Amino acid sequence: ETDKDYQTLNSYFISKDITFKNDYTDIFEGKNLIVIMMESGSNVITDYPEYFPNINKLYNEGWSWTNSFSPRNACSTGNNEMTGLTSLYTINRNCTANIYKDNTYYEAMFNLFNNQGYYTSSYHDYTDHFYYRHTIHPNMGSQKFYGANDLNITLGDTYQPWPSDVEFIEKSTPNYLNKNKYMTWLTTVSSHMTYAKSSVTGDMYLDLFNNESWDTSAKRYMSKLKILDNAVGELLNELTAAGKLDDTVIALYADHYPYGLATSVFSQIAKYDVSSNGDIDRTPFIIYNPELTPTKYNEYTSYINILPTIANLFNLNYDPRLYGGIDLLSSEYPNVVSFADG
Repeated sequence: ETDKDYQTLNSYFISKDITFKNDYTDIFEGKNLIVIMMESGSNVITDYPEYFPNINKLYNEGWSWTNSFSPRNACSTGNNEMTGLTSLYTINRNCTANIYKDNTYYEAMFNLFNNQGYYTSSYHDYTDHFYYRHTIHPNMGSQKFYGANDLNITLGDTYQPWPSDVEFIEKSTPNYLNKNKYMTWLTTVSSHMTYAKSSVTGDMYLDLFNNESWDTSAKRYMSKLKILDNAVGELLNELTAAGKLDDTVIALYADHYPYGLATSVFSQIAKYDVSSNGDIDRTPFIIYNPELTPTKYNEYTSYINILPTIANLFNLNYDPRLYGGIDLLSSEYPNVVSFADG
């Protein structure tokens, strides 16, 4: 290349280390994959198994990372979804996913599975009001993206209410469960803020928390999480009924903690320290398949490492130098989380 910028980029990528294959390479080869990015998820989910039994089933019976974080940045839902799909760092101060929506991302998760003969598709139970997923996802290789209107999901006003993730699962699964091999991306929405005002989803399970001394806004957040947990239960039921559960891997992570709650209110329900700018961003990362030996990993991680980890587990053809993250199960993993402020 004669262009100095391309020379700099090429030199950077060529000089990066190549992670080696390891004992975990290919253990999921040929299986299906469903990735769920949970709106406003937090470790509160795994702290209350009595309220959220389905996600806790995956957390306790699969592989879970106890020091997983979802650092916030500008447009943290769209940007952190983009990072989960590409293992690229976004730009802290802008909606990178929207600004670069017309780029093509050959090394994105969808394309890696496309190259292996999978049917790839992606789903979100809202519109393109905030993020242009009807453009972004196909440019990352999703063979078909479905938004709320494509799925005939009824929408209310912008914030009151967000749709039900249970309906989302019911209307999305028929589009991929009948495929021979599928890689599916689901971005949920029920647990979206606001929690300060009454809404259908926020009030749906308020009675469940009558005996708790929490602020009403915290209870509304928990009510919304209950819908998310029910949706995961619905997914498990549908996979079981279709005979696909054993052949499917489910990965869950969160876009960000519920920053719509005041920290003083969030601390009422969180069983971990939320007073610091790091620990408040703790979120679940789970990989589940019924055949796995339950394991808790203590390495520090974030959404940047999801794609290379999955690529190794599924033995996909990929170049690890092209990603910002590293395979979590590699002996070379550096055990570090990078936050948006550096």
